[in-house]
Amino acid sequence: MSYVFDVAGETVWSPASRVGALFVALSGVFAEYAGTPAGLHAEARDWYEIEPDVFARHVAALLDGPGRNHPVYGLLAEGYLVTCVALATRAGVAVTPTPAFPDILAAAEECQRRMPR
Repeated sequence: MSYVFDVAGETVWSPASRVGALFVALSGVFAEYAGTPAGLHAEARDWYEIEPDVFARHVAALLDGPGRNHPVYGLLAEGYLVTCVALATRAGVAVTPTPAFPDILAAAEECQRRMPR
């Protein structure tokens, strides 16, 4: 079994069930932390539609948010943010690196190679 993440009806990621569930859970935690909705809408238990504009604002808020200069925040957030930027790229959403995460685009490009559609 796997999760499905779609943008406008096109699948942008189809991870294993546990990975998908972890991403959804992290999205909820980081959305609460940033005070922004994550832009994920459940169509079924394991199928989510990503709303690109809302998702982009969520990612931008985390990249440039209140914890951005804290070294442990950076370590905690990096894996989630790399995955988000990879998904944003697949959704056609441009992401601007920030001083706190200068290598985010290169990391997201590498991440995309490992993400099944």
